[in-house]
Amino acid sequence: MKLPANFIIDIMRRINSVIFDLDGTLVYFKIDFMSARREVIQKLYSIGIPKDLVSINQRILTTVRTAENYLRSNEIKADKIDSFKKQIDQIISKYEMEGAKRTSLLPGVKEILSTLKEQRYKIGLFTLENQETTKYILERFSIQSFFNAIITRDDVENYKPDPEHLNAVLSQMGVSANEIIVVGDNPIDLECARRINAVAVARYSERHSIYELKKAGADFIIKNLWELKKILKEINQD
Repeated sequence: MKLPANFIIDIMRRINSVIFDLDGTLVYFKIDFMSARREVIQKLYSIGIPKDLVSINQRILTTVRTAENYLRSNEIKADKIDSFKKQIDQIISKYEMEGAKRTSLLPGVKEILSTLKEQRYKIGLFTLENQETTKYILERFSIQSFFNAIITRDDVENYKPDPEHLNAVLSQMGVSANEIIVVGDNPIDLECARRINAVAVARYSERHSIYELKKAGADFIIKNLWELKKILKEINQD
C-alpha cells in the first residue's frame, strides 16, 4: 500500500502504538439505536427540553450534550443537571448492555491484535460505550488483555470528538500523537485524530460514505483490518 499523495510523514514520526474505536471497528454492536433515542427524547421532553433542540436522527450523546448546555444556559442548579445526566445514562446503558449481548466480533480482529502485540505495538481503545458494557464485550470475546489502555465515555468529562478522549488514552499509554495511528469507522474518531495531528485510518463499514470519512480527516481508508500491517510498514519504513 502506497501512502496517499497528500500524506506527509513528519520526519520525527515513528509509529509504535495503535488506538482503536470499538463499535464498527472491532465489533458490530447490535444496539436498538432508534428505540434508545425515542426513550431518551421522551425523558428530555419530561424535564422541559424544547422539542426543537432534539431530533430522532441525531446521535444520542450529542442530544444529551445539547440538553445539558440548554439547562446550564438557563441556570439550572448543578445537582439537578447531574441527576438528569444519571437518569439519561441509565436509559442509554440499558440499551447498550442489551445490544452487547447480541454483538459480534468483526472478522480478523483477534488475529490483527495478536500480530500487533507480537510486533510490540502498544494497543489502546477509546469508545463511547460505558465502562460496564465495554468490559462485558471485551471479556466476552477474550480480547481485553491485548489493550494497554481502555478509555470509555465514563472516564472523561469531554468524550469524542473532543480530543480530551483520545489524549486520555495517550496519557495512560505514555505515548505522543506522532507515535500513534487511530483506527475508527466514524467521522468523530477521525476528527479526534486530526485535532491532535495523529494518523487517521478509517475502516469503511457502509455506515458512512467515503466522502464523509475523507472530509473528517482520514489519511487512509481500509475495508479489512489486515491492511493496517501494510500501512504501518509504509509509515515506519527506514
